[in-house]
Order: sequence, then structure tokens, then C-alpha cells
Amino acid sequence: MAKRRLMLAAGIVLGTPVLGASAAITFQPMFSQTVLARLAGWERSAPADMILAQAYQRQSQRVTLRSDQLVLPHELKITGPTGFVGQVEINGEVVMTLSSGTADLDVAPYLLEATNQVLITGRYSPISGTVSVQFNAPDTRLNYQSSGMGRVEYQLTLELP
Repeated sequence: MAKRRLMLAAGIVLGTPVLGASAAITFQPMFSQTVLARLAGWERSAPADMILAQAYQRQSQRVTLRSDQLVLPHELKITGPTGFVGQVEINGEVVMTLSSGTADLDVAPYLLEATNQVLITGRYSPISGTVSVQFNAPDTRLNYQSSGMGRVEYQLTLELP
């Protein structure tokens, strides 16, 4: 029974990737210890909808880019509902604060000839809203969508050999 509850909770966490060339995806459902305890039946003090509202998904994608193409735009487009707030970090530095609507960012000026970490985090309401992330670069297009959890954590690793 506990395994069925965990599978149900994991199945509700949504992420729909569409890949371009040379991309790898890793889904990492993230649950707090309290949520896992409740899903396993060890703690029954909260209703099921409260348990699922605490769960969120982290998705990671890895792409290899060509450094000679950094002179061209490498566009990151983030679209969220009216209650969306968050930020974009590149290699640990906050480069943009996000709020309702759409944000566009050319990440090329921030990239190093190495492994680069782009992290998009935020919260949105209503929970039924959707946050979309698109990355368009020469020869590469990635799409990611998160909905139903109220929180998004998306990591894009850009390799520049």
C-alpha cells in the first residue's frame, strides 16, 4: 500500500521534455522527509491533498554546445502564470529575477568554455498554473513544462568543450 501511495504521488509530478540534438534528461522527483513518511503511512496527521502539495519535481537536462557559436543568440525563454516569482542563476550567480509573464534572456554572454549550470527556480500560483522553459540555440531546441505543484526547479547543464 505504501508503495502504491508513493507511485501515485510520483505520477502526479509532471514534466514534459522535448529534446533537440545531443541532450540528456534526468527526472528527479523531490519529496521532503515528512512527505515520504506520510506517503509510507508512518504519519497520518495531514490530508492527502496537503501531502501532494508539498511535492515538486526537479528536472535536469545536459546539452553540449559549440563554443564557436557563442557569437549567436542562445535564448532562454521562461513563461509563467500571473503569480509566478523566481530567478535564473548561471554558474551560481543570479542573473535575472522573474515575475509574472514572460522573460527572455540570451545566456551566451554568461557562458564559459567549461561546464555551465543554468538553474531556474520559482514558485507559482495558482498551483494549477504552468511554467514553461524554452532554450533555443544553434542546432538545439529544448522545451520543459511544469504544472500542478506550485514550484519549479529546472537545471540546464551547458557543456562547452
